[in-house]
Amino acid sequence: MGALAQGPQFSLLTRNKMFKGSPSATRRELGLFFAGLVALFGGFGVAVSLIKYDTECRITYCMDKPVGNDRHWMVLNSVYVFYSYILAVCIATFIIRQFSSLDSFFRRRLAIPFGVRRVHLPFSIGEGLFLSTALGVLLWKFAYFEMYYYRSGVKPKGKNSYMFQWFNLFSHSTGNPLDMFIGFVLIPVSRNSPVATLLKVPFDGALRIHRFFGYCMFGWSVMHAASFFTKIGLSVQTYAEALFATSVAKPDIHSYRDLMGLCAFVCFVIGSLSSLPFIRRRHFNTFYILHGFMLIMILFACLHGSTNFYFAVPGIILWIVDIAIRATGRWNPQLSIDKVVREEPGYLRLEIQATRPCSYTPGQYIFLNIPRISTLEYHPFSLCGSPTSNRFTILVGPSEKPKEWTAKLYDALTQPKDMEAGSMIHTSVHIEGPFGQCGFDVTQADVVACFVTGTGVAPAFGLVQCVEALRRSGEGGRLKKLLVFWSIRANGAQRTSAVNQLLASPQLAGILEFHIFNTTVHEINVTTTNVSSKTLEEKLDEGLETENGSLTVTPHRMSPHTIFQSQIIPHLAPSSRLGVFLCAAEGLAKNVRDEVADLKRDVWVHEESYQF
Repeated sequence: MGALAQGPQFSLLTRNKMFKGSPSATRRELGLFFAGLVALFGGFGVAVSLIKYDTECRITYCMDKPVGNDRHWMVLNSVYVFYSYILAVCIATFIIRQFSSLDSFFRRRLAIPFGVRRVHLPFSIGEGLFLSTALGVLLWKFAYFEMYYYRSGVKPKGKNSYMFQWFNLFSHSTGNPLDMFIGFVLIPVSRNSPVATLLKVPFDGALRIHRFFGYCMFGWSVMHAASFFTKIGLSVQTYAEALFATSVAKPDIHSYRDLMGLCAFVCFVIGSLSSLPFIRRRHFNTFYILHGFMLIMILFACLHGSTNFYFAVPGIILWIVDIAIRATGRWNPQLSIDKVVREEPGYLRLEIQATRPCSYTPGQYIFLNIPRISTLEYHPFSLCGSPTSNRFTILVGPSEKPKEWTAKLYDALTQPKDMEAGSMIHTSVHIEGPFGQCGFDVTQADVVACFVTGTGVAPAFGLVQCVEALRRSGEGGRLKKLLVFWSIRANGAQRTSAVNQLLASPQLAGILEFHIFNTTVHEINVTTTNVSSKTLEEKLDEGLETENGSLTVTPHRMSPHTIFQSQIIPHLAPSSRLGVFLCAAEGLAKNVRDEVADLKRDVWVHEESYQF
């Protein structure tokens, strides 16, 4: 994975390359790995050096100064704990990745039994374990400094000395874990993270961790700000004196500690509220712009307290590496849209001609930027073409929000004037990625079942294309059945070009089955077996049988329970390995997870994010 202005490099596919990575590291991969080491150990070295040997405080407040006092050693101990914890997580993750069954278990979505049902959490088991232990570290830091402030005591002053002491204690204690929160928020945010690359952490999983810590940090910072303002209200100080140092004869930078904290809090509120799901998904442009306030927040936070920088260093280094890679990608030779095809269900298939070789594997996706639509915005799309071609193929669906990026792209591609003039053909684009990977080796499973909805079929198309390429090269593994269950609210899905092409492939004869569930009320049930010399569309219209694959179109919702009982379990022997590939709306995804859990057998599961 990496910044890609490069096309696929598969002249000869091998299973190791497609599913387990290249056998030898490239110079770029080695460079990224080195950057990861610098981010972690370099950040640790910078933090420890500043704490132990820098005697001057250059910002508004330095808890670790003067060197040698109690708080100095407490700050140093918390830095040791944070970096040791991150290193331990990296080592544990690396070990887990070496064992496929263990890796598949920790990638599975976390579900908690609740009566006769299960509550499905938006995290994998591994992510849940990391988040729970990280929260434990944060609570340790809160309690560690809480006990210090409690032992130190506070001199009574103000109108209500008891309440003032309590809020003063709580204000200081809640402020201390926020520096560690910043570290946990920043580390997973980079797309081109060398740490995530080495540990095979998917970018969508890293985003879930980033959002979780961001929301927790927001709640924690609200408590910190509320207790601070309450404390000032109970003290003899006015808010103007606390924030703007109006009572100080000769104010310097140290006099504006609280003002820097307030500026950081305001920027954080703006960035956090814009990232709420109902805003981010419906008004992505607004989110994209306002989330930039987070960078300003980090600046003010580092000016507010020195410890914020000590924990932010690894994330800052990783982010700088990420920005450098992305900027370099934009300087590389530009790619361009080579072909636009309107598919029957209303989707558009974009083919982007690559100028340099690269590789991608099942389940990977790219971030696409089209300067004609927006100079800076990138949007994720799953790859659905063949890994042996020199093109990137993606599916674009219509958007309900006319001002959003995908809606503008869809309109530009479908406007009659654009289609007639071909103005979008050869339009320059920028690509970052590919990112992600399938959580299991498809060729090592006996049966693979893909459950997808809408444009979520794109990664399933890509997976089938990869299997076809491997079987063509004689490395198909033990796979005996490849089932795609596609729920779509549109007519004509069976005439999608990828379905036509894949069912006609001799490499997939007797293995591939497409089961399409049309949730509109206008589609009739069509079943075909036996492909002959006519096109698949002609056979569907005539209701003839084909010899290369099976296709069913059913005019109702998908029932995962019925599918598992009638379509999947009959193909499983006691020793068979089942892989489930999931890229679906949450309602369907929950039902599929329940069925997997009810099988009472080891199942490999890979869940692709249906939306970011």
